Amino acid sequence: MAGSAQKAGKDPSFTVLRRGVGIISQNTPVAVSASTAAGEYFTNDFDGDGVPDAGTFEKTSRLFTIRRSSDGSTLLASVPQFKGRPAIANADYDGDGLADPAIWHNGMWQKLLSTRGWSTDLSIFGIAGDVPVPADYDGDGRADLAIFRPSENRWYIQSSETGKVTTFEFGIAGTDLLLPADYTDDGKADLAVYRDGVWHYIDSDTGKREQMEFGFDGGRPVPSDVDRDGIVDLVLFRKGSWYVYTGDGLVSYKFGAEEDVPLSVVPVRDSMAGR
Repeated sequence: MAGSAQKAGKDPSFTVLRRGVGIISQNTPVAVSASTAAGEYFTNDFDGDGVPDAGTFEKTSRLFTIRRSSDGSTLLASVPQFKGRPAIANADYDGDGLADPAIWHNGMWQKLLSTRGWSTDLSIFGIAGDVPVPADYDGDGRADLAIFRPSENRWYIQSSETGKVTTFEFGIAGTDLLLPADYTDDGKADLAVYRDGVWHYIDSDTGKREQMEFGFDGGRPVPSDVDRDGIVDLVLFRKGSWYVYTGDGLVSYKFGAEEDVPLSVVPVRDSMAGR
């Protein structure tokens, strides 16, 4: 896996959720209000400036609220009515360099595309019990619809370029954390999981299964492009400290408090739906 915390010379970018306060980011001058009881919280680059933007999704109002880092403005966008408990599935589905707010529910994808003025685009892919894992697996610049099926320990990926569906048996449901991203710097997301202090991934270029030992007690995996050079770094968060694997060793940063929850543009998902 690629790891380069110091290559680009840009200041590191970290974001945390603080209970009772909201989302706190080095790039946002004020906290973004977030109700953990009523909604979900996330970060992604919704304005294309290369800096993560903080946001929330309130399930009762079906409303995304996103604070843009570029100018401090707020994006408000809502999805059509749904039943049950949705999962956040934000990604750049239209290839314009801006993340699109999206939810997934029992195989239904509701994507608010930036190229269409945040209007809703609907797709069907997956079934109840699946876990959405959208990412650009084929390297065409657009996120592919993808799910992990816990009952099979299998990934299903539908190419946004060809429509072809490929499958991979990879991971252990109920044990692994799912965190696909481009770790190998080839422009394609790699299937990846974190298990007991070890990062396992399938190199999207070679198809070879690899692993990297990097973990410790109390450490939360938070894969992030820390220096914003386009390569996802291996990162762990513990008690307000961020540990970044550089390939030659560790670099640590202090941001946040002991009880904060770390957030990353790369979603870290449980391998069992609803947990």
